[in-house]
Amino acid sequence: MKATREQYEELIQNRPDKFTPEQVDYAPANSNKLRCGRCLHFFTRNRDGFHVCEILRSEQIDADGINPFYDCRFFTEDGEHFPLLEN
Repeated sequence: MKATREQYEELIQNRPDKFTPEQVDYAPANSNKLRCGRCLHFFTRNRDGFHVCEILRSEQIDADGINPFYDCRFFTEDGEHFPLLEN
C-alpha cells in the first residue's frame, strides 16, 4: 500500500516541537570529541550538504544549519549516554 497525502498531512501535524538553542545550551564545543558532528542526532543532507539536528530548531538554524563544532546538553553517540547532560 502506498502512502496517501492524508497520511502525510497527519504525520506532519503530529510532529513534536524541537528544542530551542537556549533550552539545550547549544554553543561552541569545549571538546572535539563531544561535538554535534559526532552526535547521533546530527546528520548531513545528501542533496546539499546542509547539517541538521533531530532535536534542535530555530529560525537561524533553519537558515544556516547546525554547526558540527558546537554541542548541546543532549549530545549522545548511542542514545543512552549523555555526557553533557546535567543531572
